[in-house]
Amino acid sequence: MRPAQVGDICVLLEPSQPHEINRLRQRQAALQARFGGVPIKHVHLTCQRFACRDKGLLGAFVRNLARALEPLEPFPLTAIALKPRYVSFRQTNILKWEIQVTQELEGFVASVEQALMAAGIAPLYKSGFVSSQITALKDVPEPEPGDLAAQVFPQHLFAAGRVVLSRIDGPNAFELLAELRLLNSF
Repeated sequence: MRPAQVGDICVLLEPSQPHEINRLRQRQAALQARFGGVPIKHVHLTCQRFACRDKGLLGAFVRNLARALEPLEPFPLTAIALKPRYVSFRQTNILKWEIQVTQELEGFVASVEQALMAAGIAPLYKSGFVSSQITALKDVPEPEPGDLAAQVFPQHLFAAGRVVLSRIDGPNAFELLAELRLLNSF
């Protein structure tokens, strides 16, 4: 898997319920008070990345994905640890929640990959790869290992109900291309 580049399109899983978004903001504020840094505005799990300049292929992918999502209900994403990481593309330290990989998440990722392949778009993530980290904070000073161990897990983060396609326009610049919702996530 190559590093992210300007122009790449990301498939993101996000919360759709206001009360869960508020709870995430509270968790981020607590982490910020302890570790410093800046909260990520839209907390999400990046499930796949791909490069596509052809609007026709992109439209076919969105239609394929919408069909694949029709029967899916929102599913929980649960944090099991905190992980610090340096991200060269953003040139900053970030703090991520490590999440539990579930059958629902694996099935969702497989559906995204199949929808891409059916549209003739090559995924950038290796076949079967399931991302398991969600960024909470950016621009974080490097934490001490003991600080991370003091956190209590598991923690329910959110029910994945919103699917967003977002193009990377720069290190901290993104363009929303499409939004889909899982069944009963309105």
